[in-house]
Amino acid sequence: MIGGMNFASITEKNHDVMVAARGPVVREVQKVFDRNWELAGGTTLSPSLEKQNAGYPPADPGEGVWIQYLVTMPYLENTRAFLLSKIKNARKRILLEMYLLSDPALITGLIGAFKRGIDVRVLLDANRLPLEFDLGGFPNKAAIQKLLRENIPVRLYRCAPGQEMHMKVALFDDDEVVVGSTNWTYASFAANSESCFFMKGKSVFEKFRALFEEDWTRNSLPAAPLNFKEKIIAAGFNRVYKEY
Repeated sequence: MIGGMNFASITEKNHDVMVAARGPVVREVQKVFDRNWELAGGTTLSPSLEKQNAGYPPADPGEGVWIQYLVTMPYLENTRAFLLSKIKNARKRILLEMYLLSDPALITGLIGAFKRGIDVRVLLDANRLPLEFDLGGFPNKAAIQKLLRENIPVRLYRCAPGQEMHMKVALFDDDEVVVGSTNWTYASFAANSESCFFMKGKSVFEKFRALFEEDWTRNSLPAAPLNFKEKIIAAGFNRVYKEY
């Protein structure tokens, strides 16, 4: 399984998503787990994947989905270039439901896609209490300022008390989905160990699009333009996460 959920009591109220997969992609996930386990000083003890999967019934061919496992490991691998290529090559739409958004290259890519006529919509968390710390809406407010300035539609998920919109999902065109642990922030690509699935298939795309549209129309509110104080703070964020 892969997705954005943390296994902690403070996150049980969150709006989040996980994906369960079986098949050859599981081998790729296990390779990364085993590598990280060994780096942490452990020895590989994972049982045979053939034994793990022996009890599963055959998948319904009509529900088959092509999956690529993408990993960011500091100084080794990075999914930013892959995401930028998907943004650059989008033909119809980019629908983004993201917990944290601050990476300047990806924000610039979204703006470029919108300017060439792509349906770009961005749904963000309000960033009121990430991990129980009040960040005053940042870093997302800095991203909101850039996107609204270009007339890109931006909405904030309407969270219940103690809840966060913790999803990291991007939808491209009619049949592509990226979902996992990777926030679109500078730290996610420069310092963190993160992973996600790139999934291609009409059935899985429609399920995620239905979820996005539900959140967009019924569970969120339009993002408001920043006030003077927020613009000053946003300018500081934009200098920290400068283009490179």
